[in-house]
Amino acid sequence: MDVTIRGTDQGAAMTYSEHDLAGELREVLKGFSGAIDYGQVADWAYQTYLRHARDIGPDVKQLLVSLEAMAMGPEFALPDGRLREIAQWNY
Repeated sequence: MDVTIRGTDQGAAMTYSEHDLAGELREVLKGFSGAIDYGQVADWAYQTYLRHARDIGPDVKQLLVSLEAMAMGPEFALPDGRLREIAQWNY
C-alpha cells in the first residue's frame, strides 16, 4: 500500500524566508507606541516558528530561536536597533 502524507515531502522548497520574517516583524514592532515589549516579540517568534517549522531554512530558524530566547530575560534581548534592522531586511 502506497501512502502519501501531505506536507512531509523532504524535497519541498522552503517557503518562509528572511523577507517574510522581516515583514511580519515590522508589523509586530509597529504595534508598540513606546518601548518594545520583548515578551510579545518572543511570543510572536515562537508562534511563527511553530507555524512554519517545516518550511524554514536554518538561518531563519536560528533567528527565530534567538528572538524566542528574549523571553528568558533581559540578558537575551536584542537591542531595539537590531530588531528594527532585521525588520527592514529586503525592503
